[in-house]
Amino acid sequence: MRAEWLAPFTAFAVCWLSLAWLLRHGRLPMDHPNARSLHATPTPRIGGLSIMAGVGMGWLMVGGSNAWLLLTSAGALVVVSALDDWRGLPIAWRFFVQALVAATYLFVAMSGNLGILALFVLWIGIIWMINLYNFMDGSDGLAGGMTLIGFVGYGLAAWLGGDTELLLLNLCVAAAAIGFLLFNFHPAKIFLGDGGSVP
Repeated sequence: MRAEWLAPFTAFAVCWLSLAWLLRHGRLPMDHPNARSLHATPTPRIGGLSIMAGVGMGWLMVGGSNAWLLLTSAGALVVVSALDDWRGLPIAWRFFVQALVAATYLFVAMSGNLGILALFVLWIGIIWMINLYNFMDGSDGLAGGMTLIGFVGYGLAAWLGGDTELLLLNLCVAAAAIGFLLFNFHPAKIFLGDGGSVP
């Protein structure tokens, strides 16, 4: 077996082990329920950092230009969103970083392949999906389950299209989601937080 095929297993292991460690030893920011919450007790909200650590390790093993572009984009979102989980940041700053990351990603990945209108629509779509996905966090198993289902679906599409690199990149995300779900099914011991749901 080629080393890159171990990437999804690594993504799962890093996510699961880091979450187990965090829940046992970490002082974690808590998501306190309010009138809009779907949970009833304070729950740690930093689990997304473990997913992103697993995904990052897996993507590094896969390598390739797609992996590096995705790592850089997701990494910028992780840093700002994790700061928001710990300290709280103004909405304007978070939105600015999301818009800048989306624009930079599209410029690098798609410029020359698409017209201005298509790039603009994709830019709005990425920002919209970042924030829509963030709303799913806080419900036991929902965001992690959608991650697993969605990225297995993307992986299947990549496999059918003969793109092994994209298949492995998607399987890394799905595998890390499994590691997270082991702690997120009802009753959830941890949520993604912005540091995981935004990227």
